[in-house]
Amino acid sequence: DHARPAQTQHTGANTMLPISRADADALTAVAHRAGTTLFNLLYAAYTVVLQRFSGQTEIVVGTPVRARNLPEVENLIGPFINAIVLRSTLDPRESFLDYLARVRDMTLDAFSHQDMPLELLGTRPPIVRAFFSFQDAKARPLTLGSVAVNQVDVEPPAAANDLMLWLMDRP
Repeated sequence: DHARPAQTQHTGANTMLPISRADADALTAVAHRAGTTLFNLLYAAYTVVLQRFSGQTEIVVGTPVRARNLPEVENLIGPFINAIVLRSTLDPRESFLDYLARVRDMTLDAFSHQDMPLELLGTRPPIVRAFFSFQDAKARPLTLGSVAVNQVDVEPPAAANDLMLWLMDRP
């Protein structure tokens, strides 16, 4: 509800909020009962919150996808990531479970087109102002051969989007 500044400052802040394993398991159970994934459940909840705060019924959110669809790149080291755009239309009269079913179908369709990098679409950034990421890190190995691996959280020096929600399911 404020005018955008003439020059983007890219300033921001991070907040980490851990939730209990019991709460995470309960959310996973809700997703499974609804016939979908935890990613879809959390994304749907995020877009509902964005809709409630913005008053907009069309919400456009970016999300990263793993760009390793070819067997030749599986063993290469480096970030093979594309971002895709998820466009959701919300009807405030619709039940959350009905919306969640539509989100499931929309994300399946979007992920089936993940090989088209946003940079090649010919649009000018930013395509999305909100971002959503969910990483299932429970199955990540804690070693690479004889080398131990630790997760290191690095806060970026600048905000790439107006609002970013990063979720990680850890062991």
